[in-house]
Amino acid sequence: MQQSSRIKVSTALWAQLFFLVPSNFVAIGALVYGLVGSFRNDPGYENALCGFLFFAGPLALLDWYLALYSIEMTEEFVTVFSIFGRYRIAWNDVEKIAVRARHIALIGPDKRLVFRIRSISTNLKQMYEFISRMSEQRKIMIEEDARFPYTQLNTRVKR
Repeated sequence: MQQSSRIKVSTALWAQLFFLVPSNFVAIGALVYGLVGSFRNDPGYENALCGFLFFAGPLALLDWYLALYSIEMTEEFVTVFSIFGRYRIAWNDVEKIAVRARHIALIGPDKRLVFRIRSISTNLKQMYEFISRMSEQRKIMIEEDARFPYTQLNTRVKR
């Protein structure tokens, strides 16, 4: 059986819609009501704007992050796509794979690529098999580590 040399994992379409539709409806409603209310001098428009700035807006941003998050793995690279940027590490740079409850970190001498597996629902089993196969081929140690930081280190891809 031929092993796939490219795996793409992401949030399922139904989850993307579940994340995006309600939060954006509330965020846009609060923003429009607040802006229209400010022009009409309606009472309570400040509450709508504050609700947008401190609740609905950040929630919508988080939902966009969760919905558009994806990981692509090839024989050469692992790339994470999010609304905050694109991050990549070459398998040649990976010395250790650290696993925490909902995160996996590919760690090199001066690089770290951390990706979240909690919201991933497509091809998750294939991703685990791919990581396992790559660790065996390249003799990379996999260990449970509860202390690695969640931040990326020297892996941002410049456009």
